[in-house]
Amino acid sequence: MTTIRRYRDEDRSHLRELACQSYRAMQPGAAAVKPDSPEVETYFKHLVDTGSSATGCLFVAETSEGLIGLVCLQGPIPDPVTDAGARPYAFMSDLFVAAPFRRRGIGRRLVRQAEDHASALGVGRLALRVDSGNAAARTFYTGAQYREDFVVMSKALGQP
Repeated sequence: MTTIRRYRDEDRSHLRELACQSYRAMQPGAAAVKPDSPEVETYFKHLVDTGSSATGCLFVAETSEGLIGLVCLQGPIPDPVTDAGARPYAFMSDLFVAAPFRRRGIGRRLVRQAEDHASALGVGRLALRVDSGNAAARTFYTGAQYREDFVVMSKALGQP
């Protein structure tokens, strides 16, 4: 049985390992990164800081085996694009489910928890960012009725 709940301080040691797995999944070539590496420490701090901030929340998925997934939510955030009377939005980030537990609906449950929490905050929209080359994530979010609102493009400087 999997439980979705808010992160608690007593989860710190389990979250560090999950943060390491998430970091490895996000960074090509980081398979050998250790849980106590500076890179993972920075990412771990980001997760904990988000979860403990006044406008952030960190949800975790837990089984009898420990923490197996997470998602961050930040908001409400004022919407600078629309008129001043528009409702604020929330931003969802860092959705991760450990590899052995994928394709079991846990990611959907984490997203639903973030959506429910955002709705309770009174926000009018939930935004997220996904890598354009991550076909699996784009399919996942499209299946959950997310759509592209805008496209961010980038260029590595110093290259033609």
